[in-house]
Amino acid sequence: VMKNHLDSCFAGESVSYEERFGIGASERIMHVSFYPHEESGRITHALVFSTDTTQIRVLETRLKELQFKDPITGLLNRRSLGVILQNEIEKAKRSKTERLRAVMLISLGNFSHINQSYGHHIGDIILENSGLRIKETLRKADLVFRFEGKELAVILTNIARVTDVAKVAEKIVANVGTPYHHDLGDILINASIGVALYPTDGTDVDELIQNASSAMTETRKRSIRYLLFNPELHK
Repeated sequence: VMKNHLDSCFAGESVSYEERFGIGASERIMHVSFYPHEESGRITHALVFSTDTTQIRVLETRLKELQFKDPITGLLNRRSLGVILQNEIEKAKRSKTERLRAVMLISLGNFSHINQSYGHHIGDIILENSGLRIKETLRKADLVFRFEGKELAVILTNIARVTDVAKVAEKIVANVGTPYHHDLGDILINASIGVALYPTDGTDVDELIQNASSAMTETRKRSIRYLLFNPELHK
């Protein structure tokens, strides 16, 4: 590889690339540049510069994670929800058989009481664990997100029947509602879930999220645990 870069350099071409050296914790990322050096009109030397960019690449990776992940729960964030939902819509458009997708918005209840009674650090732990409990009910192809505040979101892919969505919602409600044991007493969480389906309830990201949010708001008004978006009810 080095000979190829030198040959290119002596042919008058500048070459720059990054290469990894070492394994595991000792791995380093080096940025290497080759520049041709001319004397009396001909290339006589190759000037080689190398810079250790390991820390820069590590910081870039962390920044990307911050862009797309929620720092409290470690879940994908709202920005990721928009990007991935758009990708799923495009996949559904191209598919002849697997067209149905679902967006769930999940409001976790009782958090004001938890933060006041047990502290915000306990609230953060329960929020994170609620995300894990929801993950347990999903298939590998489905994803859970931190939407905002005490609200989480889920994308369900490759759905065969609408009734399957209701079954997932029931499992989420049951899993999230399992009490947490604390020295001061059991901590109870409840989930209110609004669901919007692609393509019947919306054909773009904003419309699907808005309609899922509308259904979620209605669940709280009616004191029920989950509701599929109903356009007549929305009107």
